[in-house]
Amino acid sequence: MLLISLCFVFDVEHQDGDLEDFKRDAAALAQENNELKIKLKEAESCAELSEPTTDPEHSGRDLRAEIRKLKKAYKALSSQKESEVSALLAEKDFVWNQYKTMEKDYETLLKKKKMEAAQATEAAEKLQQKVEELQLQVSAQKKDDDVGRLQAEANDAKKKVLALEDKLQKMHSLVSEKDDEIQKLKSGHLQASQKRKKDISGTHRRSRSEGPSVRGKSKSNPRRQMAEEDQPETSQKRQCASSLSSGLALRRCSSRMTHLKPASSSSSPAPQQVLFHSSFKVPKLKAPAPPPPPPS
Repeated sequence: MLLISLCFVFDVEHQDGDLEDFKRDAAALAQENNELKIKLKEAESCAELSEPTTDPEHSGRDLRAEIRKLKKAYKALSSQKESEVSALLAEKDFVWNQYKTMEKDYETLLKKKKMEAAQATEAAEKLQQKVEELQLQVSAQKKDDDVGRLQAEANDAKKKVLALEDKLQKMHSLVSEKDDEIQKLKSGHLQASQKRKKDISGTHRRSRSEGPSVRGKSKSNPRRQMAEEDQPETSQKRQCASSLSSGLALRRCSSRMTHLKPASSSSSPAPQQVLFHSSFKVPKLKAPAPPPPPPS
């Protein structure tokens, strides 16, 4: 486009130079015509003023012939100059028409280039807008994917939390059941110990309430008395063994519950106190001393 404009400016300058040359040539031709006219008038005036002395007819013919020659030369020169002027005018018209045609072509081309530039700008703006829309869509899709992934992770976490809550609830129920069993075992142990104490106290009362007749019978049959005295001792041993086994069972239950409880659940209740420690040893029961012999 810049090259076309430079060529156009060069042609315009060249045409302007041709026009100036044409004007100079036309002015020179006009000046020459004027000079020829002046010379012709001077020649005619000189011919009229000069009168021949010897042969006026001969001199008049010579002057007329000279005038005719000058007129012919003037006509030839004027026709030549007129043809040159007409050629220059035709060339000027042609150059002017070419100039107008080139100017129109240049204006048309300029309008076309402006339209193409506007269309290219519009297409670039549309392309930029589409790129921005695609970027927004990609970012929105990425955000949707992130939201979906986070929702899936949240759902998985909720499921895990629910499963842990179910396990925790089951553990709480197991702990409550074990607590109930421990309370039952404690109450049974207390009842057994109270019953044992009652049996021992009743045995002592019966032995104290017995009279000399019973003591005589005991003398006559000491083996039977030893067997009767051994009965509460064996029952006491059995009760101690049962209480020991129940204590060991309680200790195992409590240790299992502590293993089942999760370390992170700080809200779970504290474990129940164990009845028998791990260092507990079964005491050795001594045989009761035989009763003193009755006084004789």
